[in-house]
Amino acid sequence: MIEKKKGKSCLHDRIGHILGLSILYMFCMIQTVIAAPVEVSYYYEEVCASCDGTKEFYELYNRVFSTDDKKTFEAKISTYNVFMDSCRAQYEDIKDELQIPAGTSLPVLVVDDQWISGHENMEAQIRDLLMNREAEGIETEKEDLAAETTTIVSSEEDDSRFWQELYPAIIEAKLPAVVLFSTNNCEDCQSVKNWFASQELSVQLIEYNIIEDDCLRELKAVFTQYEVPEEKQKVPAVFFGEKYLIGKDDIPTIGQIMDQDKTENDVLLNMMKDAERIRKDDRTEGMSTWTLAVAGLLAGFNPCSISMLLMLMSLLLSEKASIWKNGLLYLAGKYVAYLSIGFVIFATASQISDQTMEKVGSIMNLIMGILFMVASVLYIIDAVRVYRQDYGKIKMQLPVGLRRMNHNLIKKVSSVNGLMQSLMILALGVVISFGEFFCTGQIYMASITYLLKDQVKAAIFPFLVYTTAMSIPAVIMILLIQRTRNTEAVSDFMFRHLGAIKIFNAILFALFAVYFLVF
Repeated sequence: MIEKKKGKSCLHDRIGHILGLSILYMFCMIQTVIAAPVEVSYYYEEVCASCDGTKEFYELYNRVFSTDDKKTFEAKISTYNVFMDSCRAQYEDIKDELQIPAGTSLPVLVVDDQWISGHENMEAQIRDLLMNREAEGIETEKEDLAAETTTIVSSEEDDSRFWQELYPAIIEAKLPAVVLFSTNNCEDCQSVKNWFASQELSVQLIEYNIIEDDCLRELKAVFTQYEVPEEKQKVPAVFFGEKYLIGKDDIPTIGQIMDQDKTENDVLLNMMKDAERIRKDDRTEGMSTWTLAVAGLLAGFNPCSISMLLMLMSLLLSEKASIWKNGLLYLAGKYVAYLSIGFVIFATASQISDQTMEKVGSIMNLIMGILFMVASVLYIIDAVRVYRQDYGKIKMQLPVGLRRMNHNLIKKVSSVNGLMQSLMILALGVVISFGEFFCTGQIYMASITYLLKDQVKAAIFPFLVYTTAMSIPAVIMILLIQRTRNTEAVSDFMFRHLGAIKIFNAILFALFAVYFLVF
C-alpha cells in the first residue's frame, strides 16, 4: 500500500508539474504576443544638415501618448529620410505595397498595413491606430489629401524656369560664380550665408532656397552630376567649377581651393547643364536601347545593302572561295565605315556650343521631323508599288549609276586571289558602305540625329548597340549561304518580304517624325 501511494503521489506530482509548466509556457507565449512591438515607420524628406526632420513627429508622439499609455504597448519606431536614395527606394516599395496614391504629401506614417499622411492627420488618428490595432484601416479623405498634398516632383514648367534663371546668372557673372543651395529654418545655412556676407571674396554668389524656389529635385540632380556621396547630400551646399563643398565647416575653406579664373564659370555652366539633363527623363531611355537595336536590325535588312552582299557571295561561290571568312571581312569593313561616320558626326556635334544648339534646336527639330515624315510617305508609296509589282518605279533605293559602280568594284575583287583578295574585300566593305549610304543611311542618320538630342557621352553606347544590330541580318545571311552554298534562298526571302520591309521603314520614320515634332 505504501509503495502504491508513493507511486500515485509521484504520478500526481508529475502531472501537476506538466500542467504547471504548460500553463507557464502558455502565459509566456501570451505575454510575448501581447508585448510584440508595433512596427512604426515614419517617412519624411529633409535636406537641411542642421535640421532634425523627426523632431516634430517625436514631439507629436509624446504629446498624444502619456507614460501610462506607452506601458500598454511597445512601439518600434523607424525613421527614413526619403531624400536619401536608399530610403526613397524603400518608400516607393511601401507606396506600391499599400497603394498609397501618387502625390500623397510627406511625411507619411506606416503602421502594419495602414498609413497616415500629414502631421495633423497623424495627431488625430495615431492614438486609435496604435491603441486599437484591431480597428479598421484608416483611409484619408481625398479632400484632406488634396489640402495637405504638396508637389514633391516639380512640373516641367518649374524645371525649365529654374534652369532658365540659373544659366543667365552664371553667364552674366562678372566674377567666378558660386551656386549656394540653402533652406529655411536651417542654422547651418544661416551660418554659411552670414559667413559669405562677412567676407570680402571676389566671387559672384548665386543663392537658391530649395523650398521657396521649388528646386529640391534640381539639387538632387546637381548632387548626382557632381557625384556627391549620399551621406553628404545636405544643405548648405556650394558648387563652383567642377568642385563642391558641403556643410558649415567645409564651405569656409572655399577661398583655399577655388580657382579665381572666371573661365571656371564655363565649367560650372556645363556641369549644371549636364545636371539638367539628369533631372529630366533621360531621352535615350525614352527610346530604349532595345528600340534602337530593333531599328538597327531593320536597317540591316535594307534591300540596297543585301543586294550588294548577295552579289559578292555569288561571285565567291562561283570561285569556291571561303564564304564565312570573306563575308566577315566584308562586314568588318562596313562596320568600321559606319562607326567612323557616326564618330565623326559625334565629334563635330561636341564642338558646337550648347548655346548654339539651343538656338537652332527647335528649327532643326522641325526640319528633321518634316524630312522623316516625307521619307515615311515615300516608303509607303514604294510599298504600294511593290505590292502592285511595279518595281521600276521604286524611289527609295540606290541610283542606277551608283549600283553599277558597286557591281564593277565587286567584280574586280573577284578577279584576284589569296591575301590580296581578303584585303580588297575588307576595303570593299568600307567603300560600298559610303556608296550605299544614300540608301541605307536614312534610318542610320535618323537614329544618329535622335541620339544627338542627348549628351554625346550618353549616345555612344546606344550607337554601338545600333551599329552592331545593323550587322546581325548580314551575319545570319552569310551563315545560310555558307550552309546551303547558294544565294537563291536569301534572295527569294528578300524579294517576297520587300513590301513588308518598306512598311516597317515607313512606320519607323513616322515614329522619328512624331518624336522630333512633338517632344
